[in-house]
Amino acid sequence: MGLTMIPGNDFVSDFEVCVYYRGRRVLQTVVPHSQGFRLVAPDSPGSPSPSPGLPDIPLPDVGCLSDQLQATYTTKLLQRLAPGVIIRAEQSALWGGRWGRCHAYWSHSEIPSVGAPGGELPKEEFAPLLRVQQYTQDLIGYIKGARGSPDYTLWLCFGEDWPDYQRPWKKKLIMVQVIPKVLETLYEMSQHGGSSSLQGAEPDLRISDSLQGKSLLEFLEDWEQEMDAENYG
Repeated sequence: MGLTMIPGNDFVSDFEVCVYYRGRRVLQTVVPHSQGFRLVAPDSPGSPSPSPGLPDIPLPDVGCLSDQLQATYTTKLLQRLAPGVIIRAEQSALWGGRWGRCHAYWSHSEIPSVGAPGGELPKEEFAPLLRVQQYTQDLIGYIKGARGSPDYTLWLCFGEDWPDYQRPWKKKLIMVQVIPKVLETLYEMSQHGGSSSLQGAEPDLRISDSLQGKSLLEFLEDWEQEMDAENYG
């Protein structure tokens, strides 16, 4: 199997999605082998989508909340969510945009540092949130001991400013964590000498086949050069 089995111009991955209401996890799910998904209100799955073909992930109903004031404010945000927030993989990057009245914001961490990437998602268009080539460069630097752990997780905040250096993420009404599993697996492999601790998981098998006898570092360096050539070729 070739490079297209892991992120590249054909970025296909499993996505782990966790939804938090005021820091309490109310949903954890995995979208298998996809190029993205749409986050929608509890009563909106299957509604017309700006990106047909991407699966819907309905956010949980507020019936799971015991605090009625929290439930009221969360409901107001959910009612403004339609047609939804879309995360889409394309052109070696993860892109995001919102198509409803509810503003949405993003970062790479639940505790973002000042000046770190993040901000508001654009309305009715997409903006790049995570570029695979940059992640690959950062992972190479991490393996060589030249930098810290690379970022591969997205955190989304609905209806409230984010990043917010005054209020922690657990105080926000709706936060969503998105983990592209294939990027997580590459990071885990870098910590285990090129092999993943997730034995038998499908993304691991695809990546292991793609290595074709190379070390993980050699593979990443070759892959990064290929992406660079595609960008400037």
